Amino acid sequence: MLIPLNATRQELLRLKKREIIAVRGHKLLKDRQEQLLRILLSYIEEIKKLRKEVYEETKEVLKYLSSSFLLEKEIFYENIFINQNYELSIKESIIPLLNIKTTLYDFSILEKEKLFPFYQTSSLFDIALEKLNSLIKKLGRLSALLKIVAILSYEIEKTRRRVNALEYHLIPKIRSAIRYISFRLSEYERENLIRIMRIRK
Repeated sequence: MLIPLNATRQELLRLKKREIIAVRGHKLLKDRQEQLLRILLSYIEEIKKLRKEVYEETKEVLKYLSSSFLLEKEIFYENIFINQNYELSIKESIIPLLNIKTTLYDFSILEKEKLFPFYQTSSLFDIALEKLNSLIKKLGRLSALLKIVAILSYEIEKTRRRVNALEYHLIPKIRSAIRYISFRLSEYERENLIRIMRIRK
């Protein structure tokens, strides 16, 4: 119980105003928590879908690469990977989610220079590279979404602690203090009334 220093009407009014603010803050935080949870669940659904796609595409890339390795000599592919110049392009986009800054990344492989003609590599190898580019984009988005989910989980936990602190700690204390002051004021009034009645007698 929050024991007030002075059981006065002014203190009662101050506590009632504080109760109104606490209840309003509790409602806002509860709404924020629900909204964050809704966003988190939507991202989790997307992550599940992306994970499945990444798993399937990884299998396809490995299948095409292993098939293409059978058609050419190993040294030829070693030269391709050593001599080819590839650049990883990363585009960053900031998404504000309820005053939380989250970042999404778009990855893609840019081939700066092709030292071997197109006809020297097998079609299976070219398909594998195209699928690998698509796979890297999805992996970039997946990693960004996992980071966003971690941030949202932390924010939900922090908001939940604040909601619980208001709901189970601060608001009950304020209400018990209001009841205590109301009781004391009514006692003072009864004492005054009895005193006046005695004076009249």
